[in-house]
Amino acid sequence: MNHQKALNIRYQLSHSLYWFSNCTLYGFATVYLLNMNFDNTQVGVVLAFGNILSVFLQPVIGSFADKTSKISLKTLTSLFAFIASSLGVILIFLPDIVWAVGGLYSIMIALVLLVIPLMSSVCIEYCNANCYIDYGLARGIGSIFYAAASISLGILIERTGAQILLPIFIFVFFLLAVVMFTFQSPAKIVQNCSFTNTSGGLFYFINTYRRFSFLLIGIVCLFFYHTILNTYFINIIRNLGGNSSHLGISLSISAAMELPVMASFFYLLKKIKCSTILKISGIFFTVKTFIIILAPNIATIFFAQSIQFLSYALYTPAIVYYTNKLMKPEDKVKGQGYAAMAACVAAVFANLAGGALLDRFGIFTMLLVGTIVSCIGTLFVLIYTEDVN
Repeated sequence: MNHQKALNIRYQLSHSLYWFSNCTLYGFATVYLLNMNFDNTQVGVVLAFGNILSVFLQPVIGSFADKTSKISLKTLTSLFAFIASSLGVILIFLPDIVWAVGGLYSIMIALVLLVIPLMSSVCIEYCNANCYIDYGLARGIGSIFYAAASISLGILIERTGAQILLPIFIFVFFLLAVVMFTFQSPAKIVQNCSFTNTSGGLFYFINTYRRFSFLLIGIVCLFFYHTILNTYFINIIRNLGGNSSHLGISLSISAAMELPVMASFFYLLKKIKCSTILKISGIFFTVKTFIIILAPNIATIFFAQSIQFLSYALYTPAIVYYTNKLMKPEDKVKGQGYAAMAACVAAVFANLAGGALLDRFGIFTMLLVGTIVSCIGTLFVLIYTEDVN
């Protein structure tokens, strides 16, 4: 097996482990926290706080990674994964105190969200050094593992209870820490790249990449609804007569639909501009919102989840390649961090507003507000996405 193939397999394994873990901790967060006697508003606060931490940490870590040569990207990624899994062990033995459980769970979410832009940057680091990694294929395989986790965890929860989630997360995320640590930074990077140390601050970034900054606002709006759906999906499912198993099936459908698109994304880029793909995804994010809000039964929810291949599945690799093309060399990691941070900002507002809207006005009002915000996001994406090949 040559080095290139081994490198791709290792990167595919890292995404498989990450997205299995993400589904366990984040995808089933509401199920776990409701089982711990949290109400919907408290669930929203926990998830929002986790995203707030991530929002503040993303630019700091991104700027640090862009400037330093002492700590590699793979070491940072491995470190965060190890800390998150260690905190999971503490959480198992923590007394059932709402603020303590919620606080620690929020920190774990923040660390998990910090890992994925660093993993994307590891890929870009190799690609910029002429060591090709197929990000789309790796991310697509990750989606398959997310789907597998959704189905298997849904069944396990029905049989054994939500307490099974935490031990599974700890084990899988620790494996991710080990796998990421085995990566070696390509030697060509030091020779081929000469990074300029910049201030790296938010105002510098906005002034340098103004249209991209407005695009990030659109992404925030799109992910506002996306987060509401993911966080309170179990409530929507139960409102239509479903249970945790239906939630698992629904999540697995959306995840499975991602693989064909992500796996073929590199070839898709040869036919369609990256910026065009980003705009298409922005349109279908909102198309999905209308199907969900009008859904009369579980079957329609399953159909709506199949739209994932034209929305999230296109967006995820597109934003990575688009950001890499748009950013200066010294801003590439920072750019990936800000793109990830946009989704985290959306999650903060979505989790806080979603839980409050759900408890006070019901599911329809929550979805209606999300749909309106998503429409605004689509407009921003169509207007402010720059023409990038």
